[in-house]
Amino acid sequence: MFQNLGKTEKYGYLLFAIPALFFLLSPAKFPADDGFFYPQIAHNFVNGLGFKFNDIYPTNGFHPLWMVVCIISDFIIPIPKQEMIYILWLIQIILFFLSIKYLQPLFKDGGIGKIAGVGFLALVFFSVGTLYLTEAHLNLFCIALLLNLLIKGKSVNGWLLGLATSMVFLSRLDNAFVLIFLGLYCLSGDTRPKMGDLIKAAGVCIVLVGGYLLYNKFEFGNMVPISGRIKSSFPYAEGSVFGNLWGTIFLVSNVLYAILLSFVKVDFRKLKLYFIAGAVVQLLYNLYFQSQIGQWYFVMQMLAVAFMLNDIVNVCLRKFSIKQSSITIGVLLIGCTAFLSSVSYVKANTNMSLGYNAGGDNEEIREVKKDKVQSIAEDLKKNLPAGSRVFTYDMPGKLAFYSDLQIIPADGLVADKSFFGKITSLPFEKYLAENNIQYVLLPAGFQKKGTMTFIGIEAVNEKGTVSYRARSSFLKKNVSKIQITDFDLVTTFPNPLKVWQPDYDTVILLKLKKEQ
Repeated sequence: MFQNLGKTEKYGYLLFAIPALFFLLSPAKFPADDGFFYPQIAHNFVNGLGFKFNDIYPTNGFHPLWMVVCIISDFIIPIPKQEMIYILWLIQIILFFLSIKYLQPLFKDGGIGKIAGVGFLALVFFSVGTLYLTEAHLNLFCIALLLNLLIKGKSVNGWLLGLATSMVFLSRLDNAFVLIFLGLYCLSGDTRPKMGDLIKAAGVCIVLVGGYLLYNKFEFGNMVPISGRIKSSFPYAEGSVFGNLWGTIFLVSNVLYAILLSFVKVDFRKLKLYFIAGAVVQLLYNLYFQSQIGQWYFVMQMLAVAFMLNDIVNVCLRKFSIKQSSITIGVLLIGCTAFLSSVSYVKANTNMSLGYNAGGDNEEIREVKKDKVQSIAEDLKKNLPAGSRVFTYDMPGKLAFYSDLQIIPADGLVADKSFFGKITSLPFEKYLAENNIQYVLLPAGFQKKGTMTFIGIEAVNEKGTVSYRARSSFLKKNVSKIQITDFDLVTTFPNPLKVWQPDYDTVILLKLKKEQ
């Protein structure tokens, strides 16, 4: 049934790089705002500010391995910050295809099944584009490398196994759940390594992972990065399995795949089952205990879906004795590339979001050539004094990256604990004055009465009057009323996040009055 498909099957998947080229049309429109934290902090580090998102607070609010890649890239290639994202984009494309290479044994039969699995990964990593600039592509590469090593069994190099395991953890810290189950596989799996190699691997992990955790402990007072502490409600479950659409979809698909593997024989079934078990536990933890979950949280679950598509297609092909040819594979690769490219084109030229307005909800779909947050950032850069500090309720990544101003996020995700001490103990206006923060961005033009809560700001619309309160995302409570009378209105912008946050129409830029 599975003929030698030759170069068509081996190199044809490079066609999936074509959808990634649409990033070049409008690079600000594809990545999530969080993705811009990395090039911004890397730029500041290379220019002598240390691990800082702005010029006030040091931070460890990032996943370390991708930050290391960004810093090395920025250091080696001395080009303007706005051009560095093209280098990072190219690195992510390379990481994606290296991942597919390492995953080849798990897509063993190739052909149509592999097209289905890899095509799905190309859709979420390239065409939808939200994962650009985040740690996601590196995360995929690291887990692909580790799975490839685990397949080798007793012939694996223990030192390399430890390095790959550490990379998986350092690429995204909640991968610890997946690593626990893969560790169990190493003790009981079909291709488990030698005990001596496991000891070597453990030694490498203790040095690399332990070193990072101790750095966090001594520099920031806790082994967990500040962003993880802010977003986590553990041990109190504040979320649910139905709180995130994509999370629910991946949970159902992963569980169904695990059930399928229990009854159907496929290559490396036991390894896949342990991997899926870890992915499901990781997902459940994030759904129940994490807030503000983005698509980059779902890399392990996406990979499980790719395995599922590959295995289901191949099982069906075997059952019905369907043969594959190079011509069939070539046509499918071209067709899949055309579909993926069309999705990329729509993303580059419209405001469509699959999870928010593709079904007719929120802001209607229309042509948008330039990212709206980027436009606001460039307006701020043009009209505010250089080096101005701006406190913002949301979208800090793009604002900082494209304005070259000092942006202070209300949520504190890229700050340190001192930020929360000050924002909690001082009246909001006094906090701004003491830190020479002159400008504030707030949501306005609310369509509904009631309360709208962001991570670091709360707005209440009652009887046509809107009041604001600063929140401590660390304590998860309001800490200070914002006295709007202490500010002058500078300008108003249309809500650039209308697709995702439809309940308000405008964003106001305020300037703190001098009498504080």
